[in-house]
Amino acid sequence: MKSNVEQNGNSVVNISSLARKIFLNEIVTGQKEDYAKQLLTDINERLNVEFTDYYVLLTGIKKEVYNGIYHIEAADYLKIFAVAEEAVSRYMDDNGFNHEIFMYYYFNTKQMCILFNRRNHLACEVEKCAEHINELIQHIYENQIFNGDKKYFNFTTISPLLEDYNQLTPSFMRLQELGKLAFFHDKSIVMTDEKLLKLKRKVTYSRIKQLLDELIDSGSMGQLKICRDLLQDMFLNQLKYSYDLSLCSDVLTELKGQVFRFNTSFDLNLDDEIESKFKLSAYANIEDMYFSMDDILQLCVKEAVKKGKGIGHISQEAIRYIKGNYDKNITLTDIAEHVKVVPTYISEIFNKEMGMSIPQYLTKFRIEKSRKLLMETNLKIYEISKYVGINDPNYFSKIFKKYEGATPQQFQEKYRGL
Repeated sequence: MKSNVEQNGNSVVNISSLARKIFLNEIVTGQKEDYAKQLLTDINERLNVEFTDYYVLLTGIKKEVYNGIYHIEAADYLKIFAVAEEAVSRYMDDNGFNHEIFMYYYFNTKQMCILFNRRNHLACEVEKCAEHINELIQHIYENQIFNGDKKYFNFTTISPLLEDYNQLTPSFMRLQELGKLAFFHDKSIVMTDEKLLKLKRKVTYSRIKQLLDELIDSGSMGQLKICRDLLQDMFLNQLKYSYDLSLCSDVLTELKGQVFRFNTSFDLNLDDEIESKFKLSAYANIEDMYFSMDDILQLCVKEAVKKGKGIGHISQEAIRYIKGNYDKNITLTDIAEHVKVVPTYISEIFNKEMGMSIPQYLTKFRIEKSRKLLMETNLKIYEISKYVGINDPNYFSKIFKKYEGATPQQFQEKYRGL
């Protein structure tokens, strides 16, 4: 007869406990109920939680934080996890909850997962329980990982009340998605779908694109303060409340392209930064990402100005003329005459300093203005086309789709949620 405990040297492994943890990992990720029951029979185990009127909770910090920032190795993290597990188990026992606690392990993810239900009507409120667990884990992290550092925080997600086994996996998967939103928070919090709806703001790609365009223009002109203000607005007033990781990734891609242009044009030696700093996975939270981008932006603009390679008077005058006359049928000759240089010379200078031709810049600016009109007015498409200086509505629709990936009508309908 096999023992539940096998000893090897000084280490003792509880085989039944290990099998139980593996089983719990399997059932939250999609194991069918009949097979799950058979597995329990095979390992001669019975769960403490019934799959009726129960909850699932996920809590813990990312590996990017405990290992990437605080250099806690796996073995040490497991010891910290054991301390946290014991504290949480004791709290749940004392407050009237049946529970199963285990480490959910998937690739680089190591989080505490808790399945639990109320033992009787005397158990404390579930919301209060989740808040206390979150605070308990945060306290343990502060003592054993953060060492008093107030920069990073625990993040907990909890499901609504679940009624049967079949709700387990979908709810668990949703908690994982909610857990990724820790990226947007600078405090310890218990997140639910209901709370997310209250916290989330409507942030459109068009608004972010507008800020990016203004930032790029200001950076090209060496206007550092304006650049930094725009960057702060984009990251800390817009993206932070979007709860949209895909949008953050798109912004990094756009910024990477611009930094690459600065790097190659001005010989700034930013190859390492371009390779490592423009990946979402490089950051534990959005504030880390913002400060990193701010550092790189300052370096780009300062070095460009220092080397006398910022946007010169000719290109600046061309841009001012375009912004003041984009609604008219202006040409390269008109712009050159305004700046008092020949068209070939201004084309060469502008292309070199801005990384695009004057017609491309004019079109981009017109599309930017048309986006705003589509979002904020009830003007017809042909009226907007004429307003931004494009007299042919069909051509306007074609060029708008090229830049935005949708026709003006599709863009407007999507923005208004039609």
